[in-house]
Amino acid sequence: RMEGSYDTAKEFYGEALAISQSLGVERRCGLALEFVAETLLEEGRPAEALLHLERAHLLAKKLAPRGDLMMEVLRRRGEAHAALGNTPDALRDLRRAIRLCSSRGERREQVLAARALGLLVAKDDLDLAVRMQKILADLDLLGDRFEYARTVYVIFEDARLTREAHPWLAEASLTAMHFFGSLGSRVWRNRLESILGRARPVKNDAPQL
Repeated sequence: RMEGSYDTAKEFYGEALAISQSLGVERRCGLALEFVAETLLEEGRPAEALLHLERAHLLAKKLAPRGDLMMEVLRRRGEAHAALGNTPDALRDLRRAIRLCSSRGERREQVLAARALGLLVAKDDLDLAVRMQKILADLDLLGDRFEYARTVYVIFEDARLTREAHPWLAEASLTAMHFFGSLGSRVWRNRLESILGRARPVKNDAPQL
């Protein structure tokens, strides 16, 4: 999935789901559904992702309503709702995920939920910049190179922040390109490269008379 080989990822996740179902291991079923959904989200198919997440949510609710599976499913379901424009549902799920993460001390999931929430609730560009800088700092501290780089992509995709107004984004984008490259995430590197090209200001190279 991190390489962008989505068909292969879904094939493996599907096999994992089938094995888990055959063994009656419901927690593993929930994880497989969750990861299929994450792959669909990265493919830009949030409606399909939400169907898998609803199934995973039922399993999480049955197994451990305040467990780590529930925490992860809520975060991804919030992201799916946000992508579909279902803001009230997204806010509900993301806030629940953050509260649950905080109570369990699950820092990484809390940071990722805060990223999605920040994009929805930031009051203005300055507020958004502060939130995203904190997310990047936290992911750097956690050593999560993929999500650091993905956060940079998300910032540029959102398009409210620019490198001209926020110079720290220039360094962050270079770091993200390096991370995607070192992880072998060619698809993500190409995506970021493309969006950075579109975000680049047009220069007037005509000679001054």
